[in-house]
Amino acid sequence: SATIHAVEMLRNTIPIPIIGMEPGVKPAAAKTRSGVVGILATEASIAGEKFHRLLDIHASGIRVITQPCPRFVELVEAGEIDGSEVEEAVSEIVDPLLEAGCDVLVLGCTHYPFLKEAIRAAIPESVELIDTGPAVARRVKEVAGAWFGEGDGSGKTIVETSGDLDLLRRLLPILLPEIKCDSAQFSERIA
Repeated sequence: SATIHAVEMLRNTIPIPIIGMEPGVKPAAAKTRSGVVGILATEASIAGEKFHRLLDIHASGIRVITQPCPRFVELVEAGEIDGSEVEEAVSEIVDPLLEAGCDVLVLGCTHYPFLKEAIRAAIPESVELIDTGPAVARRVKEVAGAWFGEGDGSGKTIVETSGDLDLLRRLLPILLPEIKCDSAQFSERIA
C-alpha cells in the first residue's frame, strides 16, 4: 500500500534510493495459461492509480481478479501463521479464485508471504504462487551495494517501530526467526 500510494513522492523528495514493493502483475500475466490471475492485495493497493497502470501495461487480455485480504494482515500481526484459523481464512479467499479459473496467484502485500505455506497447501501444485519479496530483496542488495558500498557482512540488526515494542519482541521470533532478538538493538519511536 505504501509503495502504491507514496513511492513516487518519496523518490522525488528523499535523496536516497527508494525500492518499492508492487504486486507481481507482469510475471503473473506472463505465467498464466488460463488467462486468469488472482491478485491478493490490500484494498488500498487495489484502489491505487499505480496498480491500475500496472494492469494496463502488463495485463492486457488477462482477466485479473483482485481480492482484498484484511484478515491475512490481522493474522500475521497477531503472530498466527498456521493452524485452523489460518487455514479457514486462506480457504475463504483462495477457493473462489480457484473456482474462477485462476492458475496464478500473486502475494501482493508484504504480510502475505508469512502465510505462504498455508496458501501453498490450499492450492493445487499446478497453480503458480508469485511472491515478489525475493526479487525486491535482490534489488535492495544491489542498490544498497552501489549506494553505500559492499560491506563485509558483519552488520547488526536495528529494529525500530512506531508500534508496541513488546508486541514486536513477541512477533519477531515467529515471523523472522533468523533475526536473533537477544542481540538485536530495539528502539521505539514516537510517530
